Amino acid sequence: GKTITTETLVVHGDCISCKEKIENAAKIRGVKAAEWTLADLTLTVTYDCSKTCLADINNAIVTATGYKTSFSASECETRKNSSACCAEKKTSEAPCHSK
Repeated sequence: GKTITTETLVVHGDCISCKEKIENAAKIRGVKAAEWTLADLTLTVTYDCSKTCLADINNAIVTATGYKTSFSASECETRKNSSACCAEKKTSEAPCHSK
């Protein structure tokens, strides 16, 4: 079955026009929903862990927008060890800690 999870990370956008850029950049394969809030700069993403992970989503945002985020590659390793969701990611894609 599908493993759907919802997580939050900080994305340092500046204005309401950043919202669309950030949300669109986050909507990669496996992402069901992405909503960025200007008031606290948080992006809430709901995604299928069998298709993607938070590191992949973060990389897509940074690549597409250039905005800084609260996510780090070491956090991905920590999540893999502690999160059943990240550990269950078994796809033919590059591992989620790759750049």
